[in-house]
Amino acid sequence: DSKEDIRNPEDIDAPAVPEGYIMVAETKFHISVEDFFNLFYSNDGIDFLKEFHGKCGDKDFKCTTWCPDKKFGHARDVSFQHPIKIYFGPKFVICKEIQKFRVYRNGYLVVDMSQDISDVPYSDYFKVEGRWDVEDVGDFSKPGCIVRVYSHVSFSKKTMWKGKIVQSTLEECREVYGIWIDQAHEVLKQRNLEQEETARSISIQRKKQE
Repeated sequence: DSKEDIRNPEDIDAPAVPEGYIMVAETKFHISVEDFFNLFYSNDGIDFLKEFHGKCGDKDFKCTTWCPDKKFGHARDVSFQHPIKIYFGPKFVICKEIQKFRVYRNGYLVVDMSQDISDVPYSDYFKVEGRWDVEDVGDFSKPGCIVRVYSHVSFSKKTMWKGKIVQSTLEECREVYGIWIDQAHEVLKQRNLEQEETARSISIQRKKQE
């Protein structure tokens, strides 16, 4: 059971964020890591994920339930069609994503993602990797967790368009994860788990890329 795993972390420290991963978003939620997972990442949170993809303009969203993975905690498959703008206007690309999560010492949650994209130029040259780190920063009287989202474009072939692909991918990640964070804060406000005046705090690492 994926929820049971959240309550029984492994007695090892979370691995460091891999080299080359860029932070694209950061925010704080006034809930525990366990509540974060249950609301947004558990099997019960698939409706939240479906709504998020709808806000991104995606279609044909599909998501499996979490299953134990031999190498990395639990895993599930997510697929959808995402609109992009290329030379001749909007077009949908097919995205297939593998998500895996593992819980480390002190309830430190790590969600790894690996996404393959098709029907876009040079899509067989690269894949988009992501990592969500969810760290407990609260206590029994005042729960809280900090979420940091990292992205990385991994290339399997050389291309002169590498810089452009990385830039456009990171911009896209900042935009869609900003939507995710806004939606999550809104859910917490509706459940009276956050105050209306609680502002989202997203750290965008734009200048380092410009």
